[in-house]
Amino acid sequence: GFVFILLFFFALLKNAFSKELSAIIHAFYSNRVLGQINKEEKFFNSWPFIFLYLLFGFTIGMFLYQCGKYFQLTYNYNGFGWFMRLSIIVIVLFTAKIVILRILGFLLGAVKIVKEYVSILILSYFNAALVFLPIVIAFCLTPARFAPIYIYVSLILIAGIFFFQFLRAATNILSGYRFPKIYLIFYLCALEICPLLILIKALRF
Repeated sequence: GFVFILLFFFALLKNAFSKELSAIIHAFYSNRVLGQINKEEKFFNSWPFIFLYLLFGFTIGMFLYQCGKYFQLTYNYNGFGWFMRLSIIVIVLFTAKIVILRILGFLLGAVKIVKEYVSILILSYFNAALVFLPIVIAFCLTPARFAPIYIYVSLILIAGIFFFQFLRAATNILSGYRFPKIYLIFYLCALEICPLLILIKALRF
């Protein structure tokens, strides 16, 4: 039932904030649109941003919940309560990652670099939500034998999205700024790989 609530929520967002959604999709591959969004500080403090971030958290949470049911994993919680906890874990982990990045940017005197990278990260989250929503719906409406296909497709898509955006960010940042490459390695280990390991450990996948 909550899958259809997510779909209805997305339909409301599309009707109410069609311009912002279009900009987010275009910014995924257009540096010009990305630059415009970066200049508009108000976007990251607006209602579309908040709603899209919630859509991201609940969509990924629903996907993880469906995967858990398919693999017949057992937890202390089940049903709607477990889905809500998964969604909150996703939102908290990715929010913590952004906050830590901003703090590191301030401490290392790299506020501008971090701001640009965080913008790319957030746009990746939003595009991931748009990609995962139809997968979650298909997961819900089709027989269980199709579940492995959805899981593999999801892994390929999410890896592609984040690899493309990380490559884009690295290209933009490394071409415009000079800093020790060891920072990049530390970042990958601490803020990209660790949250995924924490999530996998928490879910017992």
